[in-house]
Amino acid sequence: MTTTINLYGGVGWDITAKSVVDSFAVMKGDVDIHLNSPGGDATEALSIYNTIANYEGGKTTLFIDGVAMSAATVIMLGADEVIAHESAIIMIHEASTLAWGRKTDLDKTSQAVETVNAQYAKIYAHHSGKSIEAVRVTMDEEPWMSADEAKEYGLINSVKQFDTAENINTLYQGFDIAACPEWAVSMAKKRVALGTQRKTVVR
Repeated sequence: MTTTINLYGGVGWDITAKSVVDSFAVMKGDVDIHLNSPGGDATEALSIYNTIANYEGGKTTLFIDGVAMSAATVIMLGADEVIAHESAIIMIHEASTLAWGRKTDLDKTSQAVETVNAQYAKIYAHHSGKSIEAVRVTMDEEPWMSADEAKEYGLINSVKQFDTAENINTLYQGFDIAACPEWAVSMAKKRVALGTQRKTVVR
């Protein structure tokens, strides 16, 4: 039996370490995780990463449904397998924060941010197979990667194409096709026909 969970929204707000820990505590078997997040709290993401990575009840597969950016990219790497939809966007960068106070206060904040950067770099390097030095350069560049680029970099395992060669009933699953007016069905068929050369594949 496979359990599905959705991690949508900001890390630390919509997606919290406590909610993920509580969910995984009662799970058994394989888990499919659907992720769509612009990032958020960097330290919260580390806890979620460790929770997913340490799950021993079965295989964890994470699907990037939209975006995995900033702290969310660490969460995604906790899974055994990461699959990005063809239209997904993945972005990694250095941590950022706001600071106020004396020079010593600002220095401490800078050191804290560097500690987070170092931890993230270790995770990216471990999963991508690249050196920490190379990863730090990439983090500084802050690339917005397509799914194919993220795969080439080593951050994800595969890219899922989902447009078109699905039949109309699969593409519009959940709709009562028979109850739709003929003009609507005709338009839907034309949409499917535009991409019949391509199939849903994981490459």
